[in-house]
Amino acid sequence: MKKILLSLFTFLLFFGAFSFRIWVVNAEALPQEEKIYNPSEWVPLKGDFFYSANENTNGYSIKLISAEMWTCEKFLEYFGKSADYLATNAKSDVLVILVHFKNEGNTDGGVFVRDMKLENTFHSRGFSKNEIYTTIANSPTYSAKSVGIRIKPNTEVPFYLAYTTAQSTNWPSYSEKLWDRKVTTMYLVTSLYPVKKMVRFEIDITPQK
Repeated sequence: MKKILLSLFTFLLFFGAFSFRIWVVNAEALPQEEKIYNPSEWVPLKGDFFYSANENTNGYSIKLISAEMWTCEKFLEYFGKSADYLATNAKSDVLVILVHFKNEGNTDGGVFVRDMKLENTFHSRGFSKNEIYTTIANSPTYSAKSVGIRIKPNTEVPFYLAYTTAQSTNWPSYSEKLWDRKVTTMYLVTSLYPVKKMVRFEIDITPQK
């Protein structure tokens, strides 16, 4: 009986210490810093990254130029592809975002664009860009296997990000369908750590033909 009580006491002591440590760590943890920018405003990355500081984004900035919802037909025509370029099951309305990247003096870094996601109005759902559509829009300088871009120091280049509506049955979020909204607010995430930086913009979710 004494052994049982001793074991129970030891367990409770360990559990209490473990719980206290978790509470202390959580109590002292700081919330992630976030910064929100407007369209046509340069977002200086200043070393902020998605997964690793080795991405080296110092000197890089990004600016959202435009965001429009297009039909697949308009998208293919705009980027010089035939109407049958994509298989029927790959066709979708697409949100086309034009951004500009600027590099001021960085000679060995770049920007990890693969995971530049969109977030809905309430930051409750994320949307990944479609690599096939993004490749079409930036061909031949970008491929579906690319994870990032690097540009020459002291230059500025355009880049298209494409997000298809077929990836989600409730694009862009349940609330817009529930309330029959035609215009909604979305966020383009440009970095996650140490600072989560986003560009807030409004988009008419009715596709342009």
